Amino acid sequence: MKNIKSLGIALVFTFLAAHLSFADTPIDPNSDLRTAVTHLLINPEFTSSVDERVRISFFVTADDQLVVLKTDARIRELDEYIKTRMNYHKVDIDNLDTNRVYHLKVHFKLR
Repeated sequence: MKNIKSLGIALVFTFLAAHLSFADTPIDPNSDLRTAVTHLLINPEFTSSVDERVRISFFVTADDQLVVLKTDARIRELDEYIKTRMNYHKVDIDNLDTNRVYHLKVHFKLR
């Protein structure tokens, strides 16, 4: 009888451990933010070829609008393009920290 109880308890713990290991992972709002910013910056049209990795520093206001603080773009045209495409555009992302500075690296490669 004692062995049956021990086996039952072991099975309960096994099922609980299996259930917890298959739990849903929390949604990462930063990956959604990266996707939203990438969609804003898609299809730039420049007169020259560009191959540059740019770090963009920005924050999200309480109204879910992006505000670009600075970029480290070496090309002035690229810097202006980023700021005009991102500044004051709304993003619709749940559970996003507002008034927090985000840093995002984007690779622009145009020929």
